[in-house]
Amino acid sequence: MITAHGISQKRMAVLSSRSTEIIDTTCPLVRRVHEATQKLQLENRLVILIGRRNHVEVQGIVEDLSRCIIVESPEQIIDWKEPALGVVSQSTTTPELAQRCLTRILERNANADVQYIDTICRPTRQRQQA
Repeated sequence: MITAHGISQKRMAVLSSRSTEIIDTTCPLVRRVHEATQKLQLENRLVILIGRRNHVEVQGIVEDLSRCIIVESPEQIIDWKEPALGVVSQSTTTPELAQRCLTRILERNANADVQYIDTICRPTRQRQQA
């Protein structure tokens, strides 16, 4: 059984080869983060993931990426000297943290083509606002 946090496609392939039945309860909003990062990777962007490095959702996302940097705070953001960056957030990131990080990414990487995909979960956003 796969939890709502999801797993990587690499891990899914291993499970599929070993199991006769897989129950996948990955949240559709988490699946959307996986899809967004894959899209950005296909565009040859360095993927910047705003989130908690040791969280199971983040681990599942980055296992399928060849190049990814996880940032937990704006202080970790540098000029990565890349022509193209793709930025997403762990689904439970606060909008305030995501905005602070995005602002810093744009400041520090002024010469890069930066694409941001808002992957923060709406129900989480509503709970955080309440």
